[in-house]
Amino acid sequence: MTAQPDPTATPEATVTPEPTAAPEGEVFTLVTSIDDVTAGDYVLYGVNGNYKGAMNNTVSSGHMGLTTVTVTDDTIVSPDSSVVWHMELADGVYTLYNEAAGKYCMISEDKTGGFSLGDEATYGYTIAAAPTAGSYYMTTTLSGSSRMISIYQNDFRPYGSGNWHDLFLYKRGGEAPDPTATPDPTATPDPTATPEPTAT
Repeated sequence: MTAQPDPTATPEATVTPEPTAAPEGEVFTLVTSIDDVTAGDYVLYGVNGNYKGAMNNTVSSGHMGLTTVTVTDDTIVSPDSSVVWHMELADGVYTLYNEAAGKYCMISEDKTGGFSLGDEATYGYTIAAAPTAGSYYMTTTLSGSSRMISIYQNDFRPYGSGNWHDLFLYKRGGEAPDPTATPDPTATPDPTATPEPTAT
C-alpha cells in the first residue's frame, strides 16, 4: 500500500537569501572636498550631458578609453580594475597609475590626442576644485600646456578650460548603498481646511 503524505504537516517556509554586500575595499565614494583628494585608489568619472563614464586604461589615437559604470547614491561598487587608478602625491604633483595595465597615464603632448601610457610618470597632474560641486580640474604638468583630463563623448581627451567637461573623483573606501533599504512611505497631506462662511 502506498504511503500517503501527512495532511497535517506544515511545509517549510522558503528562506530568501540576504543580498550580498560588496567586499570591503570595493566601494568607491564621491570625493566632495579638495581636502580629501589624497593618495589612494580612484575612479575618474566624466559627465558631458548624456555622455557619462569612467576613464579606462586603453589609449587610441591619444584618447583614453571610456567604460560605463553604475553610480548609486554617490558610490561605485566593484568597478573593473581597468578603471581603477592609483594616485600618488609628491611636491604637489599627482601621478596616475593603473595596476591592471602596469602603466602611468599622462598628457604628454599639447593636443586633444595627447594622452599616452608609460612605464614611468614623466608628467603628472595638479588638481583644483572646479565650479561644479564635487568636480575637479586635473591639469597636466607638461611645460607650456594647460590641458586637463576631460570626457568627450565615448572617450576622454586632453582639453583646455574652454572645452572641458565635469570630472568627478570616486575614492576607494566607504560603504555600499543598503540594497534592503525601503523608502519612507509618502506622507498623506493634511486635508484642506474649509473656509469659514463670510459674516453677513
